[in-house]
Amino acid sequence: MSTNPYQPPSQFSEQNYPAGPQKPTAATVLGIINILFGALGLCSVIGTVGLIFVPLNPAMTKDNPALQLMEESAFYRTFTQVGVLLGFVAMAALIGGGVGLLQLKPYGRTLSIGYGIYAVISVVLSTIINIVFVFPALLEKANAAGGGPAAAGAYGGIFGGTFGSCLGLVYPVILLYFMFRPNIVAAFKK
Repeated sequence: MSTNPYQPPSQFSEQNYPAGPQKPTAATVLGIINILFGALGLCSVIGTVGLIFVPLNPAMTKDNPALQLMEESAFYRTFTQVGVLLGFVAMAALIGGGVGLLQLKPYGRTLSIGYGIYAVISVVLSTIINIVFVFPALLEKANAAGGGPAAAGAYGGIFGGTFGSCLGLVYPVILLYFMFRPNIVAAFKK
């Protein structure tokens, strides 16, 4: 049997393309999302640094109960500052994990799992701190204000903090779920 040199080889022939592990679509999608969320998170952290580490002007805190609480409570201020610093590290890990997922490198899965665990613990701990320490102080300030922008800010902070905590769990849980799927685990094993 002779082979025609002018006939193109079949693009689906197993002889032309060695069978190798397929890159899971979830790794690509989550890698891109990790990088996007990490970049947005870094912008947020950088923007927050000015509020957290610089003494605030009294005019800025006048109608903002959360900022007033930060000025009055060393515990809350320190908790927030530590959260911002850890958030910076977490966002860097999220970006690194995203790059690793796109390149199908084992460190990408490891960093993504580490970020997911950190994020879940962080959200749970922040929610506990808010319920025990921050929300009562905000309600006290709202009642003392007797209405107006300060009270609206306090109630908005409580609602936003609660809703934000619930929303903050969605992506880390999804990320952890996919990082432990059998096809992802197999793709990242060497």
